Amino acid sequence: MKRRHRLPTATGGLTDGDYPCEPDLQRIGLPARLDGATLLDVGCSDGGHSFAAEARGAQVTAIDAEESPANEGRNWFQATRDELGSEATYQAITLHDFATTAPEPFDHVLCFNVLYHVEDQIGAARDLLVLTKPGGRLYLKTLIDSRLPERAQNLLPTQWGATHQPRFRFTEHGVDGDPTSYWVPNPAGVLAILRYAGFVDVAIEARRVNRLYVSATRPTGA
Repeated sequence: MKRRHRLPTATGGLTDGDYPCEPDLQRIGLPARLDGATLLDVGCSDGGHSFAAEARGAQVTAIDAEESPANEGRNWFQATRDELGSEATYQAITLHDFATTAPEPFDHVLCFNVLYHVEDQIGAARDLLVLTKPGGRLYLKTLIDSRLPERAQNLLPTQWGATHQPRFRFTEHGVDGDPTSYWVPNPAGVLAILRYAGFVDVAIEARRVNRLYVSATRPTGA
């Protein structure tokens, strides 16, 4: 197995991996500089987005569930950490367990390609709220339901579907051969579940084929 994500190294080269991380962070609107801010990367896999956020100045904590198929990347996290001289920390723990034990919430929370793997999506959204500081931001990338061909999906306006009736489709046998993909929402469903959990300023930042990029804020005083 090789790394999933591709990152620039200190010597000007690139780590192996198929997916660059910066495009995701740019699409979702993560600030270019995060100096002094704390950031949690939920479902970090091999840590690609964790290290990209650290390069922007963030103090990064990364987690992934021990039983997650993506967690085969945990050894790559440590290898990349050593290669980059990173100070990011890693825990093999579920989102819910971390939410009940974390000493304090974070200024920024990344949650990429996790929500549709969770059976209790409302509970997961509430855990994300707990882990976000009042006034802090959540950045969520998730699978969305679409019966359109990929070429047609790429032509849709960014905000398409935001005002539709929220809908969630249960996938008994998973999606694209992944049996851990349980619930696939439409765009309105993603926005609705975050609002229901208590987030405000919930907005679609971008879309790419069947992935939606959403940002949200935990209200101050909440």
